Amino acid sequence: MQRRGLGQAGCKGYICDGQKSNWTLFEMHLEPQGFIGILDFVHLLVSLHGAAQAVEGKGSAGAWKRYEGWMRLAWAGQVKEVLAGLRQGCDQLGAPPEGCSEEDPRKVAAEALGYATNNRTRMAYPRSRQLGLPLSSAAVESVMKQVNKRMKGTEKFWLE
Repeated sequence: MQRRGLGQAGCKGYICDGQKSNWTLFEMHLEPQGFIGILDFVHLLVSLHGAAQAVEGKGSAGAWKRYEGWMRLAWAGQVKEVLAGLRQGCDQLGAPPEGCSEEDPRKVAAEALGYATNNRTRMAYPRSRQLGLPLSSAAVESVMKQVNKRMKGTEKFWLE
């Protein structure tokens, strides 16, 4: 970090998905350096979409309406309202039974609630936008896919 001059940056953001290991590294090394943690907005949207489909039924108009509402609340930084909506959806469905499939709507909704709850402090999207920070790692992920495709393509072979 020092060699790259990141310490001198006026505003520094760390954007990633909700994996605990990513945030453990952030808390250990980057947060003390003044980085702002941002939950990748696209990853949140995927989670909210799945939960809305689980609560209202896949492909239904109600699912789209619920998803759009949660998405707008998240964009506006109304995290408590997003969590309340997810909780209400989970209550409506009931708890997922032990050993249920990954596609069980109760499990999908419960996991979305857990995901949003665990990352609620990283969902200050209006503040991040105001600071000019990106809200998604999509651009970096896209570049990495291109690099991997060129470096690790199926027709590539390495010699000693």
